[in-house]
Amino acid sequence: MNESREEKLKGLPKQSPEEQLEAKFQGIKKLCDLFSTSAKPIGSGYSGLVVDMGDGTITKFFRFNFCDNEQRQILNEACLLEAFNGRVGEFRTPLLTSEPVILPIDHPLRRYGVAVGYLSMQKMEGSTLEWGQLSRTLTKEEWKEHLYQIGVLVASIHEATKNVHFDFSAELRSFPIYAAWIKDLEMRKIIDMCNEWFEKNQKCGFVHGDVVGRNIISVNSGRRIDGILDFSLSGIYSNQHFDFREINQEWVAPVVAGYESISGEKLELSLIEMSQLKRLAEVTQELSECLSKDKGKRQEEERQLENWKSIFEKRLKSLANDLALQ
Repeated sequence: MNESREEKLKGLPKQSPEEQLEAKFQGIKKLCDLFSTSAKPIGSGYSGLVVDMGDGTITKFFRFNFCDNEQRQILNEACLLEAFNGRVGEFRTPLLTSEPVILPIDHPLRRYGVAVGYLSMQKMEGSTLEWGQLSRTLTKEEWKEHLYQIGVLVASIHEATKNVHFDFSAELRSFPIYAAWIKDLEMRKIIDMCNEWFEKNQKCGFVHGDVVGRNIISVNSGRRIDGILDFSLSGIYSNQHFDFREINQEWVAPVVAGYESISGEKLELSLIEMSQLKRLAEVTQELSECLSKDKGKRQEEERQLENWKSIFEKRLKSLANDLALQ
């Protein structure tokens, strides 16, 4: 009787994310001669593989994704980095070391779906962050100051792009809340009402697109934010509050205070809450679909799913009440 692939893999030791990344990189190295023996992978995200080339530079590869024009995504980020010239406000940004590269169709990296092109930039000293761990490591006052700096950082990005001309500045549509697991008619009406309010009140503007700890450069163990990475999702969005969607609800107040200290404008807190609820709905839906396909019992994930659903519904009702009072 032939074993299934799952049965064959069941007894094998699981690789860590770092080991998986290294194994993937070793396979990629065999496709071309771009990499020296000292090159090593340091990350792999939405855009693609990021490699420390071992010579003081970083190469960021852009893979195929749902973008209608992957080449444009590379040129977008190059255009921004050139405009920033290493700095937004008091914060550092990557400096390009060469022109962006679009790989020919017959290049091995493109032929095998690894990348359509890449950017080369100077390596930025400092360390990226993991917010959950950092919030437990810093003192209460240090963490509050860190969150304030995040607000200053986001405002600095938004302010720095007000007078920059973008050839790629087509407005990106903001999608409504999608929560397929909710069947209750009253809850569906609340979702529709919030979506309608959001469409009428959202603020269009430039968005970094991925303001999270792993894209923030810090010194002094997270006590001072020094720079920002990864502008591959940046652009003009119909919802500028998108940049706050990864900020936990209990962290919002100091982030907003930092932002308003630079922008001089009051942020609409309901738009921030709506952006965060949309993100919570996304991850809840993803986990729900993942568990529906998994026949095994995963009690911890199931409890997490129910907790997210409960939090989502409570926050949605609270937001609807706030909007009704406006």
